[in-house]
Amino acid sequence: MCWFLHTVNGFFEARKSRTAGFTSGGERRAWIVTALVTLMNCSFQMSNEVYAAMCARGFTGTIRSYSDYRLQRGEVLALLGALLLAVGLFFLGRALL
Repeated sequence: MCWFLHTVNGFFEARKSRTAGFTSGGERRAWIVTALVTLMNCSFQMSNEVYAAMCARGFTGTIRSYSDYRLQRGEVLALLGALLLAVGLFFLGRALL
């Protein structure tokens, strides 16, 4: 969304800096239509590039989830060991001060 707003803002600033005086309503509408067509072409090109990059990185369209994950006994023991080590080092650091 930010890319879109930045591009549109750039279009309008460029138009304002290139015109001197007043333009008719028809000229303004024609310019807006041209700017929107250009913006749509840029958007389609960017979406094709993003899709090509996703395919190059192995995207197949299927969504994989890790919702079947179960916590194993070894992982719980490792977590408790790390927690005990952290608490022990904390109190050891306080005792040495």
